[in-house]
Amino acid sequence: MRSFTKRELIRPGDTRFATENLTLESLLESKASLEEMFTSNKWKSCSWENSSEGKAMKNIIIRDANFWSGLVYSLKATKPLVGVLRIVDSKATPAMGFIYGAVDKAKEEMARNLDNEEPKYKEIWEIIDEKKDAQNAGYFLNPQFQYEDDVSNHPEIRSGLYNCMEKLLPREDVAKAHMDLDKYLNRDGHFGRLEAETTRKLKTYGEYSN
Repeated sequence: MRSFTKRELIRPGDTRFATENLTLESLLESKASLEEMFTSNKWKSCSWENSSEGKAMKNIIIRDANFWSGLVYSLKATKPLVGVLRIVDSKATPAMGFIYGAVDKAKEEMARNLDNEEPKYKEIWEIIDEKKDAQNAGYFLNPQFQYEDDVSNHPEIRSGLYNCMEKLLPREDVAKAHMDLDKYLNRDGHFGRLEAETTRKLKTYGEYSN
């Protein structure tokens, strides 16, 4: 394979998601080389040529048009999200201050990549928005962020929290939850105790979300 592609197909990135995306790109860029390999005399004289794995792979590369169209679709749909994940994983950038705009920008880029044809990206957008609601709620309910002077007040944060509350709480508990939110924001009761103040930066996000 390397004698035809002149490269490794797997291209490591800084995250698993980036690695998978770069590998798909590499595979697409190597399409012509792989097709040439599977029709070459070298392949015909190779021990893999008559193996079940070799035959299956040749069939995918040479005859399965859906494989290549699906690969192109995957790249167009997911590549915009690589930049978002880089922001999230960055140690230098305060991710929560930028994540909301970055996600929106990625969604717009995804739509453009897919010719602004809503049926092509609608389901993916819905998945992103559902995850975004949970992230926004987690951010709002994490004292490590909420009690800082530079806490983000982006409207999507509170909207995401309310969306999660409506989905997860019985109708009769929603009003009480809103009252408890006021206590949380005003640091009333246990939220204002010295122990809560001194330990809020020592606890992990997972401890708060549980």
